[in-house]
Amino acid sequence: MGADITVSGVSGGGGIQSVSKIEFYVKWDDASNSTPAGKVSFSGATCELKHDLTTPYVVASILDVGNHFSSGANVYADVNYTQDSYFTWLNDNEMKLTFADEPAADKIFKITLIG
Repeated sequence: MGADITVSGVSGGGGIQSVSKIEFYVKWDDASNSTPAGKVSFSGATCELKHDLTTPYVVASILDVGNHFSSGANVYADVNYTQDSYFTWLNDNEMKLTFADEPAADKIFKITLIG
């Protein structure tokens, strides 16, 4: 899904820019049951997401379906607000999500990236 936005006053140009989104269903430590297939990998308290948005400018949203943060199921997480969770840019097509405490296996997160 893509959309166009008009940009002005931005270094490197302006005009009409394309914006896309990708949605991930992340089942912690279970890459085979996370979607999109082949785009999610795990290592300890981190999860790498291959988004293929071809931009370093990404807005992220995490829905904590599995209640990892103990705020209740289906509550949005405050990404980068505290050290509970944060995203790291790896390249224009990949990001790494890091948690302070590794989620238990099979905890569910829905992640949306827009860029």
